[in-house]
Amino acid sequence: MPSVRTLAARRVQGPIVVISAILATSCQMDIVTAVRPAARRVQVTIIVKRAYLVTTGMVDIVTTVRPDARRVQTTVVVMRVSLVTTGLVDIQNGRYCGQCSSGCQACSVAKRCDMCKLGYYRNGGYCGQCSSGCQTCLGADSCNTCKSGYYWSGNLCEWCGIRNCQTCSGYRSCNTCNPGYYLSDGYCYHCSSDCQTCLGANECDTCISGYYWSGCLCKWCGKASCKTCKPGFWGNQCNTVCSAGCEEGVCDVDDGSCCTCRPGFNGSHCDMCKSRFWGPECNQTCPSGCNGGCGIDTGTCYACHPGYYGPQCDKKCGQACANQTCDFTTGECHLCKDGYFGQFCDSRCSDTCNNNQCSRNGDCTSGCKINRYGSQCKFKCSDNCKTAATSSSCDDQGNCLHGCVHGFTGVDCNIGEGMFIFSN
Repeated sequence: MPSVRTLAARRVQGPIVVISAILATSCQMDIVTAVRPAARRVQVTIIVKRAYLVTTGMVDIVTTVRPDARRVQTTVVVMRVSLVTTGLVDIQNGRYCGQCSSGCQACSVAKRCDMCKLGYYRNGGYCGQCSSGCQTCLGADSCNTCKSGYYWSGNLCEWCGIRNCQTCSGYRSCNTCNPGYYLSDGYCYHCSSDCQTCLGANECDTCISGYYWSGCLCKWCGKASCKTCKPGFWGNQCNTVCSAGCEEGVCDVDDGSCCTCRPGFNGSHCDMCKSRFWGPECNQTCPSGCNGGCGIDTGTCYACHPGYYGPQCDKKCGQACANQTCDFTTGECHLCKDGYFGQFCDSRCSDTCNNNQCSRNGDCTSGCKINRYGSQCKFKCSDNCKTAATSSSCDDQGNCLHGCVHGFTGVDCNIGEGMFIFSN
């Protein structure tokens, strides 16, 4: 049970002045102190059961203390106040036991608010809630500032319309995203899991705890210490220079791969030129005849478009080359169109070849027309050979196939009857 204990007097009349107090209020309380009858000012510790005003300061306690009273009614008058808060308080352990009305930041009595929380406005002694999206307001329909993800529209704050958008200039017109997200094509996308903030899908700006910036990405430190190199260098000793094609000369400290390439460069290390570019700065255009790019140092084409050949693909293949293709270096045709032969298909097959077809060396490939013979069908069968309506009169050696006309003999019918051939 609470009690009032005295040292020299069983009864004290008159006001008691508390030199230091933590809590002052009008309430029932227990006073645990040493009271001397002659002392007008005493040091006391007050344990308050119910309170609505908390303060640290000098207070006067006006009361009458009787030795037979276990509990006394006191009136506390605060003279100087250095801290005001709200709540039912236990002085000895500092726990709050109550709170102000909803939306109130600080109050002097239970139902009279002195200061409102963010999102609320003063309405007499109470705090009214601002409309949705308002950070601060002057009234229910009069926003003063907007919450994150909202924009000012008249007297109200409207939602940006984009998830994880931090600021916007209008509906679905996002300017910046919340931390951990990046803006792309008007939308906010989540950074990779190891990024605390990022500029893009693979462009971390800061890393989460336990990860280090490799120059391009956030990488796990693991059991080893996090490694960093000066910008422009990579490797175990940080003595290898990043490729000249790396944007801003920055590359991964572990493998030298570039974060992004400079215009015209390509490849994981940005050490190649993009298709159709060449030169030390990858800013010279490959010849128009190149098919699939050209050498980064010389500009020599890797391959040519159909109909062209040469290092710069600036020479035309022969018109009679089949499919307009020819050797990249020499220009020799791979195949000839029908009716042509030769390395460059610039010679015509003999018109005595069947179907006007011949090989690369001019030999007729489908035989000869009637009464012609030879590999290129240049020779005519003997006039002394008997003819046939639908076939040649001689074979490919010139030998008559159907015999000789009257008066001639021999395999080629070139020996006249009555002529003698002498042999030794």
